[in-house]
Amino acid sequence: MNKLIKTLRGIPFFAHLSLSELMELVGISGLSIFKKGQSVLLKKSSSLYVVISGIFEVESFAERDVLYLPSGAFFGSIPFADIKIKGEISAMTDAEVLILPEDALFRFLFSNHRLLRGYLRILSDLGYEINESARSFVSNKTKVITIYGRYRGVGKTFLSTLLGLAISDKKKDSKTIMLDLSYVGKSFFDYLNCELKIPISVKSEESDKSDIAKSRIVPYSDNLHLLNVSNTSKIKTEARILKPLLISLVRDYNYIIIDLSDDDPELRDMALSLSDIIFVITSGKRADSLYRMIDNVIKDCQRVVYVRNSFIHGSDYSVSGGLILQECNCDISDYITAMENFIFSGKFDSFLNMITGERRAIAIEPLRLESILLSSFICELSKLDLKNTYIYSSSWTFILIALSLLIDNYEDLKKAMMKFYSPEQVNKNLSVVFPKDYVFSSDKIIKYAMDLASSARMEFFSPAALGSICVDGAPEIKSTGYLWQMIAASFISSPEFQPLTVDDRNLTSGYPYSSLSYFSLYRTDINEIYKISVKNKATLTIPQDFFNNFYSSVLNMENIIAKEDIYLRNTHNLILDVSESEYKFDRIFESTLKSARTIISKL
Repeated sequence: MNKLIKTLRGIPFFAHLSLSELMELVGISGLSIFKKGQSVLLKKSSSLYVVISGIFEVESFAERDVLYLPSGAFFGSIPFADIKIKGEISAMTDAEVLILPEDALFRFLFSNHRLLRGYLRILSDLGYEINESARSFVSNKTKVITIYGRYRGVGKTFLSTLLGLAISDKKKDSKTIMLDLSYVGKSFFDYLNCELKIPISVKSEESDKSDIAKSRIVPYSDNLHLLNVSNTSKIKTEARILKPLLISLVRDYNYIIIDLSDDDPELRDMALSLSDIIFVITSGKRADSLYRMIDNVIKDCQRVVYVRNSFIHGSDYSVSGGLILQECNCDISDYITAMENFIFSGKFDSFLNMITGERRAIAIEPLRLESILLSSFICELSKLDLKNTYIYSSSWTFILIALSLLIDNYEDLKKAMMKFYSPEQVNKNLSVVFPKDYVFSSDKIIKYAMDLASSARMEFFSPAALGSICVDGAPEIKSTGYLWQMIAASFISSPEFQPLTVDDRNLTSGYPYSSLSYFSLYRTDINEIYKISVKNKATLTIPQDFFNNFYSSVLNMENIIAKEDIYLRNTHNLILDVSESEYKFDRIFESTLKSARTIISKL
């Protein structure tokens, strides 16, 4: 199984899949043995073949050209790729091949709109021509926005209605649809004076129609439509209907707004997991259990924003890293006019810009020892206004990013970075417990991380941080959670360190064995990706007695590990060119500053 998953992950247009999705892909495929000389006529094949072992010879378009396909290569039918398949392929040796039937592969891709989005965007970036049936999925650039309120009366439906009206007004050439996923309470149908139709989970005389959902869509205007999914339903709405529902809607709509309550945890979790941006209306009560739920559900790079409603909490009530919904004085006899005036006043622009603005990611090469070469770049990056931007990395590079989020002043940030790389601090973070199960315990690095970040959460910051870590040995990208946990996990490497245990799950950096997945960003609503990497013409080394001798040896050994370069057509690849061998912070910071500023100018 591990070999199959590793091989599938090596195929570029599957590289964005999670471990569970890769396992599902293996489950729908069949493993076949090809004997030497056995062939496949590509013209008659409708499956995708992945070579697990052995070598194949391809009859090329040019008669005299020969192409050999080893383990990890693929051939056959690629879903949505507008290519003509010709020729014959023959096994040069006995071989194992994973066969993915076309119909099963299509069903898999259509199971999740974020999965499909990632696949199609990567396929396009690799230079494949996307066929007509798939272009709407890519061109619409659909965003799914969820407004979630844990308690009734906090204003989630009011906020949902405001968003629908504001987007439809600002983006007149786009189409927006609002989905009501609450069982009880006021609906946006009420605010907009529209008839609340039967929820799509309830059968009626229309049930024989091919698409019940579309038959129950209510137009408020030409570019704003409404759909009742579960409001007033007396039966439980199956959470599984959301995936096919969103798949059907992303072809026709640019923005999908979900009004979500806490009535049904299964439906709630499914909606949150499929969203791009999530506005969480807070109640002012202790949020520990809310944070725990968010951390358990959010696993696909979603942006979470906490919102305080001034109508409930007062105008002076603040929220860490979130947004304030200012009071809107509404005449209950004319909600629409009051909302339109509120939107026109500009008091809602912060919400609107977060949704409609172009979103980008700055993905910075994950490094441990050589992350010191990025210190000047990240300091300079902290000067920029990076709204609607993700900063993404892992290992020590992520710790630098965390420092830049926590410390506003440039000189103070520089000093904090210098301290982090000092032998005093690094050795202070090392607690030797060998010959127990690990060389180092994690107690001291945990204390260091908690002292730095306290109770701050990743969602509190703008720009938004994305961190790649390993959870129970499997790579995950975190966009939520306590920042101190991410700092500690980013320092902890396996097997030298005792893992950080959170909710019975073991967290480590995964570095250097788990590379940063740039492909996962293609699943998100990110428009542009800037990949920042380091090219050191020298070899940076630590004197043997600088840190703990064993740890110094580990860090120096990493410099001989080959780096993986991934280039996609629509990714901006920016390289920090340096030539540093001496591990001295001040010298490195000053010598890399010019190159860092050159890259910054391109951002």
